[in-house]
Amino acid sequence: MSVKHPGGPPNPRPKPKPRPKRSIDFENELLEGMSFDNNMIKIRSRELEYKLKQEKSQRKEFFVQSIKKGMMNRDIVRAYKVSGLTYQNQFTINIWIRYYRDKIKKGEL
Repeated sequence: MSVKHPGGPPNPRPKPKPRPKRSIDFENELLEGMSFDNNMIKIRSRELEYKLKQEKSQRKEFFVQSIKKGMMNRDIVRAYKVSGLTYQNQFTINIWIRYYRDKIKKGEL
């Protein structure tokens, strides 16, 4: 006994949803500079939060010295992994690099 399949064209691919347009406010926020807070980082445990707070001055010194030496971001990330400071992920290191570069550029550090 043969099984009959319904005829017709195959289902067309669904059209991708259009991306929402970025607001002008978003672009202005990027131009104004960055504000940084540990709350921006996803902190998974209280121990990690405590450890990050303890290392804040060491981390600041590390990034400021690295940036002033003229190191590129990828070299700073590599050096940070070896430094013994708490490593969360590359994304948070890049946030810290951008934050301290912005502070140095403004003349605050």
